[in-house]
Amino acid sequence: MTKGGKHRWGDKVDYPLAHKSERECRNGCGVVKVHRHETEGGKDIHWVEYWRNGEMIPGGMRPTCRKIEEGA
Repeated sequence: MTKGGKHRWGDKVDYPLAHKSERECRNGCGVVKVHRHETEGGKDIHWVEYWRNGEMIPGGMRPTCRKIEEGA
């Protein structure tokens, strides 16, 4: 088991019209890391969200990789 259950992020997929990019965990745990990009009042704003099964994971912190925890 890897300490901390770290994800291995896949290649970035850009969605320019949605102002975001995504990377899926290569370990197969189903987590998608989403980078949001917006401009508000001339200032660039960036933030990260984590999603699994089409639902945002609350809390904003990187969730532990379940596949690593299971020893896969």
